[in-house]
Amino acid sequence: MTANLEFHSQVTSPDGGFNIEGWAKLVQGGQPWATFFREVFQNSNDARISPQTPINFTVDLSEISNEAKLAILAPLRDKSVQATSLGLNELATADAVNMLVVADSHTLGLSGGTNPQTNREPSRFSQFFFDLGRKEGSSDSGGSFGFGRNVLFQASQVSTIVVFTRFMEEGRTKSRFMGMAAGKSVFSNGRNLTGLHWWGQISSENSISPFEGTEAEQLGQLFGLSQYLHETTGTAIGIIAPIESAGAILANIEASALLYAWPHMIASDKCGGKPSVNFSFVAESMEMIPIQPYEAKSPVMGFLEAHARVMGKGNDARLEKISLSQAPHAQLRKEFGLLPEDKVLGHVAWSKLPVGQRDRWPAIFGELGFKESSQIALLRGVGIVVDYATVTSSDVDFVTWGVFLVDQKYEQVFRKAENITHDRWEPSRLGLPKGAANPIKIAQDSISRLFAPRAADLVPQGRIAIDLQLADFIGQFVDGLEITGGSDPGTGPGPKPPPPIKQRPTLSPAGQSFLGRDEESRTATGKFEFNIKWPDGVSSSDWSLELPLRVLAADGVEKTPPTGSSRPTVLTVLFDDKKQEVQSSHSVELRFGSEKPKRISVTVAFPTGIRIDLPAAVRKVEPIA
Repeated sequence: MTANLEFHSQVTSPDGGFNIEGWAKLVQGGQPWATFFREVFQNSNDARISPQTPINFTVDLSEISNEAKLAILAPLRDKSVQATSLGLNELATADAVNMLVVADSHTLGLSGGTNPQTNREPSRFSQFFFDLGRKEGSSDSGGSFGFGRNVLFQASQVSTIVVFTRFMEEGRTKSRFMGMAAGKSVFSNGRNLTGLHWWGQISSENSISPFEGTEAEQLGQLFGLSQYLHETTGTAIGIIAPIESAGAILANIEASALLYAWPHMIASDKCGGKPSVNFSFVAESMEMIPIQPYEAKSPVMGFLEAHARVMGKGNDARLEKISLSQAPHAQLRKEFGLLPEDKVLGHVAWSKLPVGQRDRWPAIFGELGFKESSQIALLRGVGIVVDYATVTSSDVDFVTWGVFLVDQKYEQVFRKAENITHDRWEPSRLGLPKGAANPIKIAQDSISRLFAPRAADLVPQGRIAIDLQLADFIGQFVDGLEITGGSDPGTGPGPKPPPPIKQRPTLSPAGQSFLGRDEESRTATGKFEFNIKWPDGVSSSDWSLELPLRVLAADGVEKTPPTGSSRPTVLTVLFDDKKQEVQSSHSVELRFGSEKPKRISVTVAFPTGIRIDLPAAVRKVEPIA
């Protein structure tokens, strides 16, 4: 026979208490289902048994049995105030009551002591059911914030959940079952109630505790929760009477999972080449087939290549290190065990994709606020996207998509900086003194600067620069064509031009175009075009054309190429309609001879994955002594 649930309400302490309605407001705003998914998945991911063990994460929407409904309502017969405040009276007359289940298995479960007044050790159970606003930065107790659990109650029309959990303790598998509600504060029987309520068993001290063992297993079966744990450890949460229809809920949660947990959907080295999470989305016993990150209709496909590079796979093109310029502040060294030499905050990698990707996305992603704009996915080592940071792009035809991954030594620093809903890093949360080097702000500013228009930073004094974005269809590009004239203070390889003279031919940009891409060699080709103007009385035979093709890095021009790397190459130069074969990856100098061409076209080949510029210049040919 299944045990009878008992109902317990929290009485406001003589010293006052936390207002539950105020608690709810702390996690409101933004996209509610995205916030919901982020919070519950963070809890599940934090509860994994080991990094090498994939976990199961299931979202299911079904009906609860009439017996389960009566089990919730029975202990409220003499507690009409509480029942009314939660809206539970309406369940009694409802023909059917839905339940949204969020479950994880192969996870730790809610172990530990069940009485928050007497627990001597940290308890996952007590932290979930009783502790509000626990210390930030904790990585092992169901997310960083007790406040975040409010998303569970906000998802319920009656602010009520039931929880079944299994865990290992002293080598044995144990089970627990308890329910909880977080509603409005009310006045009942001469006492103020905080709005927190529980279903469980009431002790002689008038405190609530969970059902355990066989009784917990029976209750887990009654509410249909135990089936999600597959005879292993984990936690299944049933949200009673969810606020939206089945289709809307599942579509929003599934899309949010792809947007914010896609690193867990791709092959993981830690998990033997398998995804680190097995996601399952079910509605009325019918399992939905989620979009995979690598599918053409996936909005996150463009981030996968950049993610591989920040994880140490593939080449290091378009991969930059974000670092402090000085030792971390003493406060950070003390709090997080950092050393003075720990300056690397993380790495950022990026790719370019042509505009128009969103035409393939299901509409739900736009409804969740995901846009086709240049952006960087901000990640910590837990593999959950904190935010998509917008960056600048000067190319109307292509978007920049990249990934910033926090260095392992700064993992907890960035975690502390997360806001309550885990969707933003806030520098002020570190509590550093005014004027101190703040690693959060430095990382944010460095990423913004990295993708700001960089022509002015790279062009030596006296040069004219234009931006060039030659791109292939998967987003590789050439960036920053420079048309030169005047003096060169020596910012790159190649000989320095002579001081300016009054009568000389001048170059001006005339356009650029992308010519194609070779899949096998991963090489793209493009064409730079210039107009050249010849002053009267100037002999063309006295001048030459310089084409020092250069590879760009975040801090300027690449000085030492990586060992074995492919180099960009000048293929041909067309003087009006006369072609000259070049095939050189070194600085090129060509004599004009007796001709005075009006237009010059330079065809270049470049590996897909680097940025180059072409500081073209005309140079006076010095007479031979």
